Amino acid sequence: MKNHETQELNILTFCSGKNALNVGLALSSTIFMCGFPALIILPFYIYLFGAGMIWLVLGAFLSMLLIWYYASYRLMRYSRKAEGLYTIPGYLRFRFSGGKGYPGLVAALEITMLTLICLSLILNEAGLIVERIFRIPTALSNALILVIILIPLAKRGFAYITNSAIVKAFILLLCLLICTLHIYTSMNIKEIVENTMRSGIKGSVSVYINILFLDNKVMGPTDYLSNISLGFLIIGCPSVLMGFLFGKDGQKLNAGKRLSLLFFVIFTGVAAFFGGSLRGYMYPIGVTKSLSEFIMNLFQAFIKNGSWGIVAGISFAIAVVVACMILVETCIYLLIATVAKDILQDGRLVRLPKEHDAKALYITEVCVAILAFFLTFMVRELRMEGVLIILAILSCSMGPVVMISLLWKRMNSVGCLVGLMSGFFSVPFYKFVPLIEVAGEKVSICTAMDVNAILLSMATGSVLILLTSLISPKPNEKQIQDFMDVKNRLV
Repeated sequence: MKNHETQELNILTFCSGKNALNVGLALSSTIFMCGFPALIILPFYIYLFGAGMIWLVLGAFLSMLLIWYYASYRLMRYSRKAEGLYTIPGYLRFRFSGGKGYPGLVAALEITMLTLICLSLILNEAGLIVERIFRIPTALSNALILVIILIPLAKRGFAYITNSAIVKAFILLLCLLICTLHIYTSMNIKEIVENTMRSGIKGSVSVYINILFLDNKVMGPTDYLSNISLGFLIIGCPSVLMGFLFGKDGQKLNAGKRLSLLFFVIFTGVAAFFGGSLRGYMYPIGVTKSLSEFIMNLFQAFIKNGSWGIVAGISFAIAVVVACMILVETCIYLLIATVAKDILQDGRLVRLPKEHDAKALYITEVCVAILAFFLTFMVRELRMEGVLIILAILSCSMGPVVMISLLWKRMNSVGCLVGLMSGFFSVPFYKFVPLIEVAGEKVSICTAMDVNAILLSMATGSVLILLTSLISPKPNEKQIQDFMDVKNRLV
């Protein structure tokens, strides 16, 4: 056995993804989006509201194009220029402070707090799903999920996520294809249409499967913007962006880009057809707005439909488990790497001698698992809406900051800090604070404009970054030179 496989993992080797496969690097961020979001959330929303929800896939695809064709190469070049650049807070620290200062620490604290809450919400939902399918109590399910994921992650770090991505991508796509093919071969189109009509949809089946309608209403401009902007959450997701900091070869990154985009298009296309058939297939089981109940009802519908239905049911259960594992393990890695590397080691909140790196990493892993487990009992009432709000806050904080920092050399640390804080506060402000009177009742700006908070928050953050950077001192010469070296492909 090679030496690097036997030596104790420390903070650097945990975060660095040493021996990670290039194909796995490309697929790791894609399966994060295609796992829980595309396999479960997209079909669930189409099942509830109709084919109009497919527009969020367009937003996600546009976000992927922006990330792959623009952000990926510049992040890769910055990682070449700076040693030990493995996280988005680390990138911001180098970009604006030369390895020191507050931008990286503030970003790390935001990521830690929001990801911990998000992990607890996801873990709670995953526990409910496991309980409904396998009859294991939620608390025990949560504990088992954490232990099963943490053991290999603690042994191999980021390399585990990337090197297992190929197998997970294959399992997800294969299981989804089995389930979709079973539905369309066990029932003809006429049966699916008739059952869909009987299931209690609003309006006709032709309206339900029309991408220009949403919940039996013709979609207006604000509906398109709201649905497409849901896909923009990807832009500021640290777990998607950080993978490019590990890339060292532009040609391999280019090959990974094509593979990643192709997989995304195929997977989301199959998931959309899968979701569009579920009302008809699951009838006469009643429609539910609970995600965990929806998953259980679909699983039962599969296993009651003959031997091939049992195969489809088992495939669906496997896909759900893998999708939950991808989401949870990515959040856990992000938390451990951010706390250990960006807060403890580089944030200088605690002075860590190098010989204590491995112990600090171990303690961080245990603390993250314990905190996430106990937080699940505190967030049980929030469910999936809470996950979307936390993801929106995180993405609106990181997205404008990272994208503008890669585009505009004049952006400085003041603009970075203002952008981080703007995203943190603007989402709850636009969504919850009642400011505008409509029909004698004060409502939030989002309710009054009939849009979600993502576009408004990202636009606000971008404007504030530009203004504060312009009225505050310019970046120093080294920061500008680093930016130009990256822009001109000199690294």
